[in-house]
Amino acid sequence: MIARVTLWMGHRQMMELYGPAEPPLPLVDLSGIQASDALRIPWPETDAIIGNPPFLGSQQMRSALGGPYVDWLKREFGVGIKDICTYWFRRAHEHLAPGQRAGLVGTNSVSQNRARGVSLDYIAANGGVITDAVSSEKWPGDAKVHVSLVNWVKEPAVRPTAFTLDGEPVAGITTSLRAAATQGWSPVALAANKGRCFQGPIPARCRLHHRTRRSGIAPRARWRRLPSGCASVPGGGGHRRRCRPAAIAVGHRLRATHP
Repeated sequence: MIARVTLWMGHRQMMELYGPAEPPLPLVDLSGIQASDALRIPWPETDAIIGNPPFLGSQQMRSALGGPYVDWLKREFGVGIKDICTYWFRRAHEHLAPGQRAGLVGTNSVSQNRARGVSLDYIAANGGVITDAVSSEKWPGDAKVHVSLVNWVKEPAVRPTAFTLDGEPVAGITTSLRAAATQGWSPVALAANKGRCFQGPIPARCRLHHRTRRSGIAPRARWRRLPSGCASVPGGGGHRRRCRPAAIAVGHRLRATHP
């Protein structure tokens, strides 16, 4: 079935580029193909799951997909907002029966930090064993992104003994997509760095609403659009800009709101 669909797709793309050289292959039965949001519909019974989920970073999801959809993701999966591909890893693993396999392409963030905790860590904690993976490679298409390819089996009757990482045999594969026989340690926040380290500004468009009070005069609102990481602050009889090491500086006289 997979080979047949691949041939259909290749033939159709060839015809669109070069024109029809022969009649197109007949699509005998398309009843198993649906055009829908796969995160929101029931999945049919399967023997295996393979796929290339969409990639969209958490910082872009609300503007691209809308607030109601993002709020639904939060309610449905209960893990907050992460790269959208991470939800596919969870849904695929939940749908597998014991002994069945899955293979998905995701951004390489699935093996890193917050995204790993809700995708590959979730799979490993619920009976999944990663058997074959590519830790990171450049996406061959137009998107400027590096991806990871992850194949796993759910609750195998006999634990696998053969593992391949980046094309090489290894003793095992961790959820960080590193070679190791056991999962080993997991990174944790350093208490000594609390209040000292910051990830830096996240580019965003916002408005800064500044209110001032003058004797006998009601508060006055002033709106201005500023570059990410800069704030408008009072000083010198007027207002001046001051760059801060955060996306938005919020004080008792400064309030940030999104458009």
